[in-house]
Amino acid sequence: MTYTSPHFLEVLLDPGHGLFAWAPVLLVAAVALALGAVRRRDAVAGALLLALILQVWINGSIESWTQAGAFGSRRFVGATVVFAWGLAAVISALRERVGPVACAAAMVFCAWWNVSLMVQFGLRLMDRQRLEWPRVAINQVTEVPPRAARAAWLFVTDRERLVRETR
Repeated sequence: MTYTSPHFLEVLLDPGHGLFAWAPVLLVAAVALALGAVRRRDAVAGALLLALILQVWINGSIESWTQAGAFGSRRFVGATVVFAWGLAAVISALRERVGPVACAAAMVFCAWWNVSLMVQFGLRLMDRQRLEWPRVAINQVTEVPPRAARAAWLFVTDRERLVRETR
C-alpha cells in the first residue's frame, strides 16, 4: 500500500475501472451526500461523506486499485448504506419536482443500466481489460435486450449451460 493514495481520483473516475464509470447513479448519490453535508450542515451526511472519502482513500492506496478483472467496483459494496443515504435525498427531491412516475422511471433506467452491464460482462460482450465505452453503450441497446431473458433463465435453471454457451 502507498498511503499517499496515488490512485484516489482514478478509483472514482477512471474510464475502465472507476466506480462512477460503472455505476453513474453513485456519482449522483455522492454529490447529494456532499450537498447535504455542506449546504444543510447535516452531521450524519457529513460523517457518511467522510467515511466514503476514507474508503476511496484506502482503495486508492492499494497497488491493485483496478481490482484486475473484477466486475465493477466490488470494494465499495460496504459503502452501499452511504450511497443509499445520498440516493434517498435525490429520490425525495426528484419526486417533488418531476413526480413519482418520472422518478421511478429514472430508477428503473439506472437499474437496467447496471443489470445490462452485468449481462455484457457475463456473456463476454465486453473486454473488461480493454473497455470501450462507446461499444458498451451500443451493446446496452442492441445486444443485451435480445439476450437478457435467455441469460436470466439459464442463470436460474442451468448455470453450467450458460457458462458453456458464453465460452
